[in-house]
Amino acid sequence: MKTNLQENREKDFVQIFKPGQVSHFTWDWPSELLGFSIFAAPDLIRSRCGSAFGFWTYPCCVFTGHLFRKTVADSNAPVQEKALDALIAFLKAADSDASRYGKEVCDAIAAKCLTGRPKTVQKAQEAFLLWVELEAVDAFLDTLEKAIKNKVAKAVVPAVDVMFQALSDFGSKIIPPKRILKMLPELFDHQDQNVRASAKGVTLELCRWIGKDPVKSILFEKMRDTMLITDVNLAVAVEAIQAIGNLARGLRTHFSASSRFMLPVLLEKLKEKKPTVAEALTQTLQAMYKAGCLNLVDIIEGKNVKTAVKNKVPLVRSLTLNWLTFCLETSNKALILKAHKEYVPLCMECLNDGTPDVRDAAFSALAAIAKSVGMRPLEKSLEKLDDVRRKKLSEMIASSGGELAGTSSVTVQSSVGSTTTGGTVAPKRVVKTSVSTSNSAGGLDSLPREDISSKITPNLLKGFESPDWKMRLESIEAVNKILEEANKRIQPTGTGELFGGLRGRLLDSNKNLVMQTLTTIGGVASAMGPTVEKASKGILSDVLKCLGDNKKHMRECTLAALDMWLGAVHLDKMIPYIIIALTDGKMGAEGRKDLFDWLTKQLAGLSDFVDAIHLLKPASTAMTDKSADVRKAAEGCISEILRVSGQETIEKNIKDIQGPALALVLEKVRPGYVQEPFESSKAMAGSLSKGVSKVSKSTSNGISKQGNRSRALPTKGSRPDQITSAHDIAIQSQSLLNTKDSNKDDRERLVVRRIKFEELRAEQIQDLENDMMKFFREDLQKRLLSPDFKKQVDGLDILQKALPSLSKEIIEVLDILLRWFVLQLCKSNTTCLLKVLEVLPELFNTLKDEEYCLTEAEAAIFLPCLAEKLGHNIEKVREKMRELMKQIIQAYSVAKTFPYILEGLRSKNNRTRIECTDLIGYLLETCGTEINGLLKHLNMVASLTAERDGELRKAALNTMATGYKILGRE
Repeated sequence: MKTNLQENREKDFVQIFKPGQVSHFTWDWPSELLGFSIFAAPDLIRSRCGSAFGFWTYPCCVFTGHLFRKTVADSNAPVQEKALDALIAFLKAADSDASRYGKEVCDAIAAKCLTGRPKTVQKAQEAFLLWVELEAVDAFLDTLEKAIKNKVAKAVVPAVDVMFQALSDFGSKIIPPKRILKMLPELFDHQDQNVRASAKGVTLELCRWIGKDPVKSILFEKMRDTMLITDVNLAVAVEAIQAIGNLARGLRTHFSASSRFMLPVLLEKLKEKKPTVAEALTQTLQAMYKAGCLNLVDIIEGKNVKTAVKNKVPLVRSLTLNWLTFCLETSNKALILKAHKEYVPLCMECLNDGTPDVRDAAFSALAAIAKSVGMRPLEKSLEKLDDVRRKKLSEMIASSGGELAGTSSVTVQSSVGSTTTGGTVAPKRVVKTSVSTSNSAGGLDSLPREDISSKITPNLLKGFESPDWKMRLESIEAVNKILEEANKRIQPTGTGELFGGLRGRLLDSNKNLVMQTLTTIGGVASAMGPTVEKASKGILSDVLKCLGDNKKHMRECTLAALDMWLGAVHLDKMIPYIIIALTDGKMGAEGRKDLFDWLTKQLAGLSDFVDAIHLLKPASTAMTDKSADVRKAAEGCISEILRVSGQETIEKNIKDIQGPALALVLEKVRPGYVQEPFESSKAMAGSLSKGVSKVSKSTSNGISKQGNRSRALPTKGSRPDQITSAHDIAIQSQSLLNTKDSNKDDRERLVVRRIKFEELRAEQIQDLENDMMKFFREDLQKRLLSPDFKKQVDGLDILQKALPSLSKEIIEVLDILLRWFVLQLCKSNTTCLLKVLEVLPELFNTLKDEEYCLTEAEAAIFLPCLAEKLGHNIEKVREKMRELMKQIIQAYSVAKTFPYILEGLRSKNNRTRIECTDLIGYLLETCGTEINGLLKHLNMVASLTAERDGELRKAALNTMATGYKILGRE
């Protein structure tokens, strides 16, 4: 019940309503205590606005208009929404006199409402448009000019959108185009892409109202002419950097002056950590030097490099030195002799840098100088170095092919030998060096290793288990510091507990700590050398588990740790751990793919590695993986395994291989293919065999890429052709299908009679391949099971030609053929799919000629898949499938086909549902009386008329109309 006070207040709003009630600090107190609270007052205002237009006279506008400035800016979101509702009602009822409050209220809305809830933002935009309608255009535009300067992009986008809406609704006569054009350059320079996209929409709307030419002339005058390398928008900066590189490549020496001008800016920009920017800068700097825009003298005279190598950011220092190394490596000897006096002291100074990357880059630059002009320019500088740095530099110079100071001359003898069979082998290089040479550049293996057991303190180990992540990080960093102090040469003594602590951090909930741990483990392995295998207590298995993480950065860190581990031990020591990781069900598809790619990369650098055969079984299992990327990576890995293992080893282990990998391996070891030199690892991922002509060509050369003797390469060019021809003749003499031991009834008993389609599982695919190998001729099954779609098409051609003459044999293995066709219908290759849909009608015509009707098992194999795939996204494929289904309906029992089509109505694919609905209409039209008993299921078709998809509704209505026309209302 309302009190008398409330009734009186509602009678005379002007007398009762008090401004203080709207701005009261309590937002939802009972109205009995406060009269009208801040939450209740807007509701009364809104109700009053809706009750009578004449109520809002000029005095009332003066009385209430200014109150909205505080309420729309209230910090409480519900109050703010109520205030906007009241404001909208007020503006709808008020006249142009209310525009005097436009500026202050619009400013409050822009400041507080554009970053709120979606409904609040929508109501704020509506209020803006109502102010424009009340002729407060100037206040509206003044507010938008302030709003687009907001640092929060979320607030700018609604402001630009309401600008677009106002221009679209009121036109250029009400909204001055010049005011909007003034704001556009700032919007196009905004770092948020959503703001820039909204600005494009406003520009197009302006063009619609005042034409393209005025917009273009005014807008381009106000927009900046150049893109800057220092632009805050990284995409713009990258484009500008790449443009500089393209100019350098095109103008070459004519771009020299500009290159010298921009070099300091480019070098300073190297501090950017984004990979895209760093890559663009590296390529541009290299392009500028390679094109002749800069030379070594220009670079050092400008003092830009000297400034860059002293930059406080280590990344700038290291990348600058890397660029210098590139310049030195690509310069001629005369130019380096002219400038080396400036570069050598600069690099020597960087050898004392606290960052390892900077020191390594400086070593590389000095090695490049020594490689080009010899050790003489470095002799005086080397005297200032300690023994460790001197030996490291000597090792780098030796590995790069440079001359060492104080060493005797190196004698190289080349001798070419031949085998007893007359084949050629790679020339052997015998390098003889004096004792002094080996001592001075014997590599890091000759250096002593430090015992760090005393530095692995209880506090350090305790830090690994600390609940505070900062303490755990400090312990990890402490290990890195110990490695640095030991010059990355440590003994395994006393490191067992250290590996235990690091193992625990691999399971840390903080992913950043896990990545830091992986880097540290790699560093420890590199510093310890071959003894890490025994000292680490199997920590490598935990490292490999990190490949199961779904974050790419984590997997990259793991692979980097594996690279460092491989630098310490041989790959054969890592194989057992890798096999366990590949068979671990917890590792995701991305992790398995990355591990296979890593293995392929490592095996590609080896010429002979018998232990790789142990990887063949897990790799062959991965060939049946659900992920296409894993299958492709496994195939490439298998190719490398076959190359490095040798034919004899493969033949001994071939019994353990099954599935698609078996066809790949057989193609390597069977006659006609064994002559392949296995040299190309990249081409193996996409193809299963090389041409005989290529084999003969590589045979005549007689030398492999690694300089090793090729295996089983005959010296006579005609022999491979003879073997291949004889093998083909032997195969062709056999029957295409061998049904001697076929027991079709036993196979059909194992078929699950399902109406709903389910894709073939890995074990079902494996059974299919085994059956095909058992009953199909070798060349046919090899082609049909090949991952190369061209070979599959060739196999279908062979089968298509044999259909008329092998009808009885085909009926015997029809269930196997239909399973293979189902497998192909699920694949995405259009060429192979069209060929399948070309062969299938001929197959069913052959069955019809033999008066053969599909069994229930054969129908359960093929029809669910065909019904599901009727909704293919390519029209030509859909047409062929539609005709095939109609052909099967005519040959097979309509009553038995109908349930499969009906199941298609439940598909998640709308196209499938449309096709199945049309097919039901076709059945009603052609076989109406035959399916009378199944009409109770037509309610499913009727229910489709309520679907959102227009084509589906149309198909359902057409089918219902056909049914009504043929069968009547009942």
